[in-house]
Amino acid sequence: MGTTEPALVAIFMGRQDDWETLRHAAEALDQFHVRWERWIAADRLATESVAEAVARFVAAGIQSLIVGAADDGELAAAVAGCSALPTLAVPLPRQTSGALETLLSLTQAAERSPFTTLAIGRAGATNAALLVVAILGNSRAELRESLRQFRAAQTAKVQKETLA
Repeated sequence: MGTTEPALVAIFMGRQDDWETLRHAAEALDQFHVRWERWIAADRLATESVAEAVARFVAAGIQSLIVGAADDGELAAAVAGCSALPTLAVPLPRQTSGALETLLSLTQAAERSPFTTLAIGRAGATNAALLVVAILGNSRAELRESLRQFRAAQTAKVQKETLA
């Protein structure tokens, strides 16, 4: 990951605690040398709205958005409604709301601000990053090849484990 490369992915979260789950998306993006930035609503709402943040990220060249979604998924809908970029929502396992209720809420979202909903928690965060790499790979051959190699290694690992 070169320092001259712009960030291609923005990771949105409602509060700092959400990083415990969403850091897995960042780690997966790092594995593919895809630069990312994060935005925490609780830290920024006083100075920058979600719409302003999305507009700033779009202007900076961000290509995809990953959003940690809790409760009714309001942040995911807000982020998705601010741009035409692919938006991937990761239901967060929080104490205050059931993750299954969040997942159901996200999958029943209104049709006006589309976003993709993934699995709850760590698996969803990791898969969101892998999907972003696949999306970016449509226009970046090196990412497409890195993802192909990653998937081949994953397949070999599963085959080895099932034969053991």
